[in-house]
Amino acid sequence: MGKEIGHQTFTAEERAAFRARLRDETSALKHWFDTRVFDYAEGYTIGLELEAWLIDRNHLPSPQNAEFLAAVNDADVVEELSRFNFEINTPPSALGPGAFAGTQAALETVWAKCARTAAAMDLRPVAIGILPTVRDEMLQPEWMSDTNRYHALSSELFARRRGEPLHIAISGQDTLDYRCDHLMLEAACTSLQVHLKVNQEDAPRFYNAAVLAAGPLVAASANSPFLYGKSLWQETRIPAFEQATALHGFRDRHGRDVLRVTLGTGYVRHSLLELFLENLSYDALLPALSDETAHLPHLRLQNGTIWRWV
Repeated sequence: MGKEIGHQTFTAEERAAFRARLRDETSALKHWFDTRVFDYAEGYTIGLELEAWLIDRNHLPSPQNAEFLAAVNDADVVEELSRFNFEINTPPSALGPGAFAGTQAALETVWAKCARTAAAMDLRPVAIGILPTVRDEMLQPEWMSDTNRYHALSSELFARRRGEPLHIAISGQDTLDYRCDHLMLEAACTSLQVHLKVNQEDAPRFYNAAVLAAGPLVAASANSPFLYGKSLWQETRIPAFEQATALHGFRDRHGRDVLRVTLGTGYVRHSLLELFLENLSYDALLPALSDETAHLPHLRLQNGTIWRWV
């Protein structure tokens, strides 16, 4: 979901202050990298985010995540962009013997709780890439989850586009071609996200390996061919997510346009600090100021509005 913010509109003064704090916090992060202040662990830690749908007995998405989440009453189960979706977070666990079984057990426990809660509402949770029964008329702004973050993201996106509608054009066996003035198509792209915590020294190698493996993994496991009743790419989430948030980011050293949804500009050479330095090249979509300073809130908020595939 990302961190909630206090309001939906921002002044020029707030934007300028946010940029200044973002630069300061990026400098602080560089100092942390230079002085190796991050905790060192002998092993690695894993965790998961699972995004899911609520569907009714006709297998249609049901916009009741607020009521559902209130009934579940679990801090690890949170809202997503649309009222049809929710997200489960598993607790981090050490990557060692039994780690995958333990993560699976933790996920199944929360999933069973969600299933019981949904059943009491005559609903069912479904984990799937794109729900084949979802239609364009369902993913409209009135079905956006009621949070400042999502409303502000939508407003800022189209302000940067000077009000120009998004052009969604995806061709496969069928063709989907239309224009819209909201980012709700993003909600169609639910996923399972794996998080791996590694030491600073190992991070570049792991990151580059993940970038290298991304293509073959998608080729082997792609399974989201249907969107709005059309048969499109085998993994339609890729173009759908990219086009649902289509916004210029910056030009790389080769003159290529790097968008906010990206596989990046290449491998990292020395440390993951390079990604945060790259973040400075993007406009701030959510320039919300924070009084808290110890945990780099502005840097984290900026990073949360740049959607790297890895």
